Amino acid sequence: MTTKTFITLSLTAIAFITIYYGHLKYLKNHSTNTISVDVDQYSNTTSDDQLLSSVKYNLPEGDQTYAVSHGKNTTGPKMSQIIFEPLAFKNNEKQKIKIIFPEKEVVGSVVVFITTDNKENQKVTFTKDSKTNTWTGEWVTNDSVKSRYSAKIIAVGSSGEYNNIMYFL
Repeated sequence: MTTKTFITLSLTAIAFITIYYGHLKYLKNHSTNTISVDVDQYSNTTSDDQLLSSVKYNLPEGDQTYAVSHGKNTTGPKMSQIIFEPLAFKNNEKQKIKIIFPEKEVVGSVVVFITTDNKENQKVTFTKDSKTNTWTGEWVTNDSVKSRYSAKIIAVGSSGEYNNIMYFL
C-alpha cells in the first residue's frame, strides 16, 4: 500500500468516525421517540378519571412521533401517524399536533379535545396541508403536564367518523 493510499484511507476513516459520533450526539440531544400503538385496543373502555389517576412515570420530553394501527372494525379515516410537538408541555407553551393520514383517505375535518390531569379541557381545530394528507392543529396551554393527559380525536371523512381517545400516562 502506498503512502498516498494509506493517508486517503486514514482520512476517510477519521471523517466517517467523526460524522458517526456527531450524529449520535445530535440524536441524543434531539431525540424523537417513535412508538407504535394500536389506539383501538385501549380507547373508550375506561373512564378518563380512572386512567388519568393511574400515573406511573413522567411523559417523555420533546417531540414524540407515534405510528398508529387500527383494528379491522375501525370506522372513519384511519391515521397512520400522530406527532406531538412537544408531548409533555409547560404552562403557556404552544403544543402542535400533526395527524398524518394515508393519501387514499378522504378526510373532511379533524378536531382533538385535550383533557389535562388538572381537568383543563381544550378543543384543538385542525387545518389540512394543501400538498399532503397531513392535518395540523396547535394551542397554547393553560396547564403544565409532565405525567398524564388524554386526547380525544375525531376525524370525519368519506368512510365515516373516527372517534377515539389516546391516553398519555
